Amino acid sequence: PLAELSGYQTRLNAMTQGQGRYTMALSHHEAVPPNVQQQLVGQYQVKDEE
Repeated sequence: PLAELSGYQTRLNAMTQGQGRYTMALSHHEAVPPNVQQQLVGQYQVKDEE
């Protein structure tokens, strides 16, 4: 998931002394795991109530 790439560029730079590169391309869609689903619903409900 895209959310799991947060900070990846920083880690990649650290591991490769700034030489590493990456690209992203959509491969497929997949169901969201239940624990992530609950987090997303909780975040949405908080914003909706404000």
